[in-house]
Amino acid sequence: MPRTPRTQPPPPPLETDPVRVAVIGTAIWAVTAAALTIWCRDWLTDHDRTWWLGVAYSGVAIGIVGILFCRRRAKRTHR
Repeated sequence: MPRTPRTQPPPPPLETDPVRVAVIGTAIWAVTAAALTIWCRDWLTDHDRTWWLGVAYSGVAIGIVGILFCRRRAKRTHR
């Protein structure tokens, strides 16, 4: 069956602050990593789930890189 062409243009992209989004996401990963480290470390070790800590720490690290990238990009686009 052939596709019919779109009759409406696509909606415009949302105006967001990517730095704020990256900071909030990184904060969520940091809280998760802290909670797993403080309260769940023994349970994670007993159930062979210590890789969860690595995932949380990786989320924080990638989030920091994302924050730096977004800040640099924002500075370059506002020139």
